[in-house]
Amino acid sequence: LLRKRVASSLEQSGLVYAPILSALVIGESGGLKPNDWSTFRATGTIHLMVISGLHIAVVAFMAYWLLQLPLRLMLVFTGTRIDHQIVLVGTLLATFAFALITGLGAPALRVCLMLLLGLLANYCARKPPVWYLLGLAFALSLVFQPLSLFSQGFWLSYFAVAGLLWAFSPRSNTVGPIVGFLLAQAVVLLWLSPILGLLVGEVSLLALPANLLALPIVTLVTLPSLII
Repeated sequence: LLRKRVASSLEQSGLVYAPILSALVIGESGGLKPNDWSTFRATGTIHLMVISGLHIAVVAFMAYWLLQLPLRLMLVFTGTRIDHQIVLVGTLLATFAFALITGLGAPALRVCLMLLLGLLANYCARKPPVWYLLGLAFALSLVFQPLSLFSQGFWLSYFAVAGLLWAFSPRSNTVGPIVGFLLAQAVVLLWLSPILGLLVGEVSLLALPANLLALPIVTLVTLPSLII
């Protein structure tokens, strides 16, 4: 019901491309036309029109940043220090709530599970390898959503994260933001191209330049603005 209300509000707002914005922020893609899907598929940006791990990660970052503000203000003005665990728990709850609103697809569930496992590890003062968190999230995903085993989004989500971990884990402290962004796009394109060819039957050669242009705009401007 909430998804329908948000989609209806966007359509009545007079914004240009309201159906695209609705799909982008809550995954309500009923207003998209076949030509729209063809364009997104041809440019390799179709992942922006479905709720992916990227969307949920943006929400998690925003929730974490916003929840820290009152705690920092309390520390500055009153000298009171609040346990940081409160911020982490609030971030997890906000992220899970947004994931539920968008339908809790396989990529969204993956992010929520990895956040939950990371929070539990932090609470227990443990630092397990991130590969362990990914593997455990994979297993738990199949427990909660066993039919996702037959979903393309499930496999693409986990394969994409595995490729990024493989590329960044050895050099996480030596890569700047710009180089890291370019490296991430190259890794995802090269890593997922064979899988896309196998599952979808096509690979877009425009994916790299299109995502280099679209991703910064969507993740830094469009998506946060729509969520707020």
